[in-house]
Amino acid sequence: MKQVAEAVESDEQRQRRTESDGAHGSFTQLVIRRRGVVLTVTLLLVGVAALAATRVRLNADFVTYLNAKNPLVRAYNYVGDVFGGNETGMVLVTAPDVYQPAVLLLLDELTEAYQAIDGVDYATSLTNTLEFAGTEWGIEVGRLVRRDALPATEGELAELRRRVGANPRISGNLVSADGTLAAIQLRFANGGEDRQSTTFATVQRVVGATRALIDADGEPPGVEVHFGGMPFLMYNISLQIAKNMAVLVPLIVAFLVLVLYLGLRHWTGVVYPLVVVLVSSVLVLGIMGVLGLPIDLLSGLVPVVLIVLGSADGIHYMKRYYEHRSGGEPAPTAALGAYQEIRVPIVLTTVTTMIGFGSLAISKVAIIRQFGLLTALGLFCALVVTLVLLPALAAFGVGAPRSRTERAHIQLIGGLTRVVTHAPRTVLVAGLATALAAGAGMVLIVKSVDWTLCLERGSSPHRAELLLRDKLAGSLPLQLLVRGDLLDPATLLAMRRLERRIDALPTVSKSQSLASLIAEMNAAVNGRYSIPDTREGAANLWFLIEDEDAIEQLVVPGTPTEGLVQARVADWETPSIRNAVEGVDEWLGSRTDAMAVVDTRELDGVPDVAVRARRTEDLVDQLGWEFAGRGVEAPAALDVVAGAFVEWTPDGLARARVREAVRRYLESAEAETTIPPLSARQLAELLAGAATVWGVDAAGVDAAVRAAAPGIDEWEREALDLSLERITFDAIGRQRVGAAMATLEAAAPAMVRDSLLRRNVRGAFWEAHGPLMVVNGTVAEGWGLEESGAVRVVPVSIGRSGLASVLAQMEAELLPTQIRSVLLSLVFRSPVAGGLMVVPLVATIAVNFGAMGYLSLGLDSFTAMVASIAIGLGVDYSIHFTHRFRQELARVSGRGIHGAACGHLPAHPSVRWSDFAHDGHRRLVHIAVAPSPLPHRASSVSPGSIMGT
Repeated sequence: MKQVAEAVESDEQRQRRTESDGAHGSFTQLVIRRRGVVLTVTLLLVGVAALAATRVRLNADFVTYLNAKNPLVRAYNYVGDVFGGNETGMVLVTAPDVYQPAVLLLLDELTEAYQAIDGVDYATSLTNTLEFAGTEWGIEVGRLVRRDALPATEGELAELRRRVGANPRISGNLVSADGTLAAIQLRFANGGEDRQSTTFATVQRVVGATRALIDADGEPPGVEVHFGGMPFLMYNISLQIAKNMAVLVPLIVAFLVLVLYLGLRHWTGVVYPLVVVLVSSVLVLGIMGVLGLPIDLLSGLVPVVLIVLGSADGIHYMKRYYEHRSGGEPAPTAALGAYQEIRVPIVLTTVTTMIGFGSLAISKVAIIRQFGLLTALGLFCALVVTLVLLPALAAFGVGAPRSRTERAHIQLIGGLTRVVTHAPRTVLVAGLATALAAGAGMVLIVKSVDWTLCLERGSSPHRAELLLRDKLAGSLPLQLLVRGDLLDPATLLAMRRLERRIDALPTVSKSQSLASLIAEMNAAVNGRYSIPDTREGAANLWFLIEDEDAIEQLVVPGTPTEGLVQARVADWETPSIRNAVEGVDEWLGSRTDAMAVVDTRELDGVPDVAVRARRTEDLVDQLGWEFAGRGVEAPAALDVVAGAFVEWTPDGLARARVREAVRRYLESAEAETTIPPLSARQLAELLAGAATVWGVDAAGVDAAVRAAAPGIDEWEREALDLSLERITFDAIGRQRVGAAMATLEAAAPAMVRDSLLRRNVRGAFWEAHGPLMVVNGTVAEGWGLEESGAVRVVPVSIGRSGLASVLAQMEAELLPTQIRSVLLSLVFRSPVAGGLMVVPLVATIAVNFGAMGYLSLGLDSFTAMVASIAIGLGVDYSIHFTHRFRQELARVSGRGIHGAACGHLPAHPSVRWSDFAHDGHRRLVHIAVAPSPLPHRASSVSPGSIMGT
């Protein structure tokens, strides 16, 4: 009993509350007397708010849901501004075989139609993507398919299928490997200052243009069109929410009406709480309109939350009001009495619930922060309406329910009450067992969310996301922004290494950047998928593509100093996103913003040993990532092969290759000058003998040419020197790379069957064949090569961007802090009371999250908010129960809890309610006590004393 006594107000506290009641009563008396004015002012406010609510717009742009101050969000927006957009949508065309004239024609027409849509920056498909082809004179940059000559014959279609399958930039990216799906990638343009509606409007235009074209030309047999990617995902989720709200809100209102009628048995008990919800919802929407706040995926749920939470105070008020009326009090007196009794718990419940939702304001996600603040605002409006409008409405005295309502309540909950009061230990044991079971379920919770689960199962949008997962690389972009001289081989090599690392991650593929395009062009020219080892070589290839519109998606126009490395995450599930981001972070964490280019030809002595070891380690990483990217297990002897490659020196066969390559070139029409056969053979022998692991350098070639053919013109000799230097480098490289490839293929037979893996591995060997080695600046400093002239520093900055990074950051900040137990202790001025009320809240949350664990429901930014809603509801119940318990216990004791402790009530810790009856005129309260020296007592009090009138 002592602990219970501490939880109940003292005489001094009751005196202060009585004085407060007088002040508040004066205000309420004024409201009741001027109830017509109150009703009129309320109607005017609702009208003004409804007018302002018409200005509220729908916001389906995901970018605006995020915290604009977050560095990742700023980087994301910066990429969108610099590159013209950062949102990618996918239009999917499915058919039994997309390599058919009718399907190709549809793809071409859709691509052209999308290019003309305002809001679409660029559209890429099978019919306009770039293709690089080697020619007799170098390289040709063109289109995979010519619009004026779409493949039509069986041979042309088969050739197109072959070319697509041989190009990983297209296969699995724009066309599925089985040829049943073709995609059109749409780069959405930035919406500028009005992007809240731009993306939504652009999606509508894309969908409309698609339907118009298909309706005009007819859909080929077996062809279906679906829309995927973030813009379409958010568009469809918004439509789905609007559709659900149109059904959900009426159902909730209907259910609430039914419950209110069954509980209160009077139409005013139904209408008045709903008036509170309606008025507060309109006021919130009006404030949103005045402040220019849009309706997003969460704020659209505020009215639903207000229906549940905002009506609770009205229900409690009307229940007390009916108790007063059933005792014979007139309507104004009953309205005032109910207000005085219910005011404190109503204010406390609303304030604590507001704090619960207001705590979401610390979330780093703007959409969650806005939802929390708007819900708190709505609850405040509901509080004001309850305390001002409800007493005014009740004072009109339109009637009261009959006394049978009380008996109905008693019959409804009497059985449960008897169980709780007569078997408290059983209840506690059952509660403890439930808590333990819930705790075990909480361990099973996975911090995960799959955004596609928001889509209706079996719908076209849901099928689009499944198609993107199963047949293509997915639709979620992962981007990294690279700043530096993008034509410097060091920068390009760093980008290629990053691409390899990204592709090696289990859930990421199809990495692409300027580096991979340069490597693809180099393969068309020289037959090797690698970065050129000179800036001139990279610049010559860049010159051929710098004016292409598609390149603007990867490189800022003009002198290339900013570019993107981008890839696609396989799905929208949190583990996939998190693994992708963590894998990238691991690589970024191992490097600095300054790359050191070491010319290994200038090394001699001890540093060369360290450099060779580092080069071996780097080559092992590159090869391992290539194998992982293709899903092939790397051979155990990978480090042995890499070490042998680094330590390789030219043998007789390699020198013979140099000799043959030089002789064949000098005898060809491509040679800069004609050299007599004898001199040509002599020059070939000299160069073969002087060849090192990197061929023959410029000085060695010039000396050999002067010795073998001294009469050559100066200009011709300089041009010939350059060609022979490249020829000897290539000849040695072919032998060196060929030997390493043969060894690796013997160790990894699966590599023989994968042409793309062979291409990529050969490219990695060719990059390692060059004399230049790229390492972190700090690594080169440790070698002490600053004074040797062998080191050149290249500033390169690489940072994460893209939607995947933003989503990963958002999910890392799931749970806002909930501060309730301290508040409850303060408002009741008792740690015991506050602590007792925390117990049901903790139990409720534990059961909720325990059920999530057992049902394998992922914990994400939105399901985590269930804690706030559960606490909001739980606090209401706890406060109302505790407040009414204190009132009734104090009245029964006659002198408050201190009187009970002194003998007016049995001072025993096992006091419990055993019975509660009402005869329509008087209330009988029986307090049963566990065995005690004092006898049981029953107290009978009048309705007036019970109700405080």
